[in-house]
Amino acid sequence: MAQTLKPFISERRLAARVRALGRAIRADYRGRELVLVGILKGSFIFMADLARAIAIPLTCDFLRVSSYGSGTVSAGKIRMEFDLSHPVRGKDVVVVEDIVDTGLT
Repeated sequence: MAQTLKPFISERRLAARVRALGRAIRADYRGRELVLVGILKGSFIFMADLARAIAIPLTCDFLRVSSYGSGTVSAGKIRMEFDLSHPVRGKDVVVVEDIVDTGLT
């Protein structure tokens, strides 16, 4: 039997919050070399929406890290599965993560 899920946050409210975050980041980083770094795989759709909302020149890159392996509980060690494709030294970096649970990433 299919179960219908009720949204916790409406699409409209979420879009408004993303626009507000975009305005705040734009104000803080205007004229600077900004890089959004998304933690794959969960952040990519939100990061795309956020990048559009920031509306200043920026670049995007991605990391894929894991601390779970095949389990559902963190092993406490981070394994780098996919590293950044370009150096970020000297640039302003905003890390975009979907769920922060252990804080290890």
